[in-house]
Amino acid sequence: MNEFGIDAFTLLGLFIIVLIIIIYLAWMIRYKAKAAERLLIIEKNFDASKLLTKKSNNSNLLKGGIILLSSTVGAVIGILIFSIFSTGIEETVILIISTFMFAGIGMIIGNLISKSKKED
Repeated sequence: MNEFGIDAFTLLGLFIIVLIIIIYLAWMIRYKAKAAERLLIIEKNFDASKLLTKKSNNSNLLKGGIILLSSTVGAVIGILIFSIFSTGIEETVILIISTFMFAGIGMIIGNLISKSKKED
């Protein structure tokens, strides 16, 4: 029990329920927007074949992989910094800072790689 009198499992259950509701609402808003867009296309007699073609884009997976990999490298480096050097800073602070720093570096690298792919 915490200071509010809520059990940890109850709090986790509430969190999962709220997360499911948020995901459902985001999906519903996207679905309604697509339906409204399709109705507008039908009303204006626009050729929808240009809009409805799926573009295969694997660069998002590449970017995600680079970000995850660089975040993991940042976490490992943060743990190594804490274990090798006695900096006087808490372990969690070093871990968070190095993880976010390397995630940012990964985002920059992913962006540069996707730009170079688009130019080719």
